[in-house]
Amino acid sequence: MSLRIGIIIGSSRLFGGAKDMALEIILTILQSPHQLAVVFAEPDDPVLLYPPLRQHGIPTISLPDSLYGNYHEIRRKTVEHRFTKDLNYLKRISFDLGVSFYSGWLPSSVIEIPRFRFINIHPSPLPILTGYEAERFHVLTDRRKSWGTIHYLTEKLDTGNILACGEVVDLPENMTPMIVYEQLIGNCLLIFRRVLDDFASGKPMLGESQDEALRTYATHQDAVRESVIHWATDTNRKLDCRFRAYCTANDKMILCGEIDGQLCEISDIMLLSNFHIGLPGQRIGTYQQPGPFYNAPIIKTLEGAAAVKIKVQ
Repeated sequence: MSLRIGIIIGSSRLFGGAKDMALEIILTILQSPHQLAVVFAEPDDPVLLYPPLRQHGIPTISLPDSLYGNYHEIRRKTVEHRFTKDLNYLKRISFDLGVSFYSGWLPSSVIEIPRFRFINIHPSPLPILTGYEAERFHVLTDRRKSWGTIHYLTEKLDTGNILACGEVVDLPENMTPMIVYEQLIGNCLLIFRRVLDDFASGKPMLGESQDEALRTYATHQDAVRESVIHWATDTNRKLDCRFRAYCTANDKMILCGEIDGQLCEISDIMLLSNFHIGLPGQRIGTYQQPGPFYNAPIIKTLEGAAAVKIKVQ
């Protein structure tokens, strides 16, 4: 049996400079015996310009406004009268299996539209690192071995039964959120085709329930909390992890640190080892070597010091 697949693409996947893995998912479906029936995306999403979509005549449709926004916004909209109209519209688009990729929260009334419901590809070994900031927390926690997860979508984020896991990936020492995203999602695509074939074969697809005792979180609130440097306790490796987690992600999250009694936005850090006088967090000098850090404040750290570039507002 050939599946008709509908895919919902969220714009939150768009890391500056990273490969757009949504295109890889689309290509995987197109190269399978299954049919990509529809792609839902925001009107200005670059995925809509992907040539194979036009070549294969695949319709690209904007999600109804009621399904745009964060969890609280969408939840509020689902009790409004217009949501019934939007839901009926979605039900008229026939597909067997839904695939969610970095989409916003979906209510159960949407998840249950296709007969096989919706599945999601998540860049972490669920239930570890549940949430939208999984890539960033791989870097923050210096997690060097990991894998992605294909699971059923449920109203409660990232908690649905696990259908398959990617193979273990060795992440590099200098990893960034974009590297984590590309490697873990890319590795999952090796098993994504098999999951589609299993659904099509009529094989019972119950999946394996997640162990709640192992769950950790990587939410937006957690990421905001971790975006502040703790000079007194952060090791040099932790400072480097914080820098790579925020200053290389090309998104709206910023790295901050207290300098001269003020919380400042930091755009770059250069770790220095030959400074032993002063208390962590204290400004102990100004960097005088020519280059991008010239005249930057030098802050005493737990294991040395750091020249810090402050972003000028």
